[in-house]
Amino acid sequence: MNRPRLFLFLLPLCLSSCIKPHKPAAVPAEPAPPPAVSTLILPVHVPLAELRAYLDAHLATQPGAKGIYWVSGMPLASPVGNLHLQLGIHRAAPVGFSVAGNSLLWHIRLAVNSGRLDWDTGRVVRVSHHFEFGGGAALTGTTSLTVLPDWTLKSATSTSLNWTQNPWIDLNPPFGHIKVSIADKVQPKVAPLLASAGAKIDQAVAGVPLRAMAAKGWAALGQPLQLSDNPKAYLRIVPLAAGFGGIEGQGDDVVIKTMFSGRLIASLGPDAGSVPTPLPLPENTVLPGNPGLDILVSARADYAEMKRQLEARLADKPITLPGGRTISIRGVEFGAQGKRLLVTVRFRLKSGFFLLPGVSGTVYLLGTPRYDNDTRRLFIDDFDFVPETEQYLAQKADWLLHGVFVSAIQKHLDFDFHAQVDPLFARLRAGVSQVAVAPGVTFSASFKELRLSGIHVGQDALFLQAHAVGDGRLDLSP
Repeated sequence: MNRPRLFLFLLPLCLSSCIKPHKPAAVPAEPAPPPAVSTLILPVHVPLAELRAYLDAHLATQPGAKGIYWVSGMPLASPVGNLHLQLGIHRAAPVGFSVAGNSLLWHIRLAVNSGRLDWDTGRVVRVSHHFEFGGGAALTGTTSLTVLPDWTLKSATSTSLNWTQNPWIDLNPPFGHIKVSIADKVQPKVAPLLASAGAKIDQAVAGVPLRAMAAKGWAALGQPLQLSDNPKAYLRIVPLAAGFGGIEGQGDDVVIKTMFSGRLIASLGPDAGSVPTPLPLPENTVLPGNPGLDILVSARADYAEMKRQLEARLADKPITLPGGRTISIRGVEFGAQGKRLLVTVRFRLKSGFFLLPGVSGTVYLLGTPRYDNDTRRLFIDDFDFVPETEQYLAQKADWLLHGVFVSAIQKHLDFDFHAQVDPLFARLRAGVSQVAVAPGVTFSASFKELRLSGIHVGQDALFLQAHAVGDGRLDLSP
């Protein structure tokens, strides 16, 4: 285009001095997807070492008079003559504990030792016979645990004695066959022991301050947990509910699994944010699903910082249009337009004639934020004028509709997320071990999966979102 024709082309634009299509109608940013509900375990230990020591002390392993029970010369009424009983009972194996459902099972093997029956056959002709015998029994206790809605821990213990080898003697007098059972002589002697052991277990359970321990763990959930120092990264937990998750055996302990559900967000930020007032421990309730963490990991790109970077990149890079005209970028703004990113570009077109001031303008473009996981860079895809701007330019300034202008802006819409993503993701991949959340409360977690889920267009920032999936727990210390 020669200079006279260019002059005539620019003259009406310069007289109007501004290209300004209507700003598109605002479409509010969509609400950010909430974090999934996660479940943390707070194990409360009921030590069984004291109970085991008690049972060991009261259930002796020695045979004879030093055992659990001993009797010698006990007369037994019999139609066949005088019977005298001797027997001892001792513990035949270590006390065993196991867990079934919400019950603690304890098993004690008993054995008969030194069992002998002396039989005096008559008064005129006295003939004595001596019969030895043995026997075995399983002493079993079942302690059922229940947690009431107010977190009161209750237990109920029942016990039983079952003979695995019944102690009895076959007698063969002249007038028939007699089978003499000894079990009924042993049962009354063991019954007080069963009751004592059951009471001891109930006493141990009653001494566990479950409510106080659950309340301590619950109060710690509202405290932000610092994941890294450079850059600052925090884990925030929004607690939802608490419930009893059953029991399990761990060595010499029974572990009561206290469960907390909540929404967890890991994000970068200069500070921990406001610390909410601890909520009182809610009632014990049934929590849905299985224990596990699904943490929403969020890395933020503020529009203000994106604006600063883009304006700096375009400050000394005028855009040359077909025909040789140049456009300089005067400023940019970012905002949400529903799920997409609205980019406002202010520019100035040089007239090329000293008598003409040039043309200022503002245009609006839309794009879809994308993320490259390999390069950890954020870029804008599907980038073009909004329909209203495109229609306006077709009538007033179709020279801007060439792809040169849009492409020149788009190639600089590229933002490095290394500094945010790498430290936070590396910290999560390494797991979290015994990090203090509050005095006497630590948090631990391990993650088996870390996956990207997308980019959320917020009102004042873009949020790169990922999910860290694994398991987590709280632990209490004195």
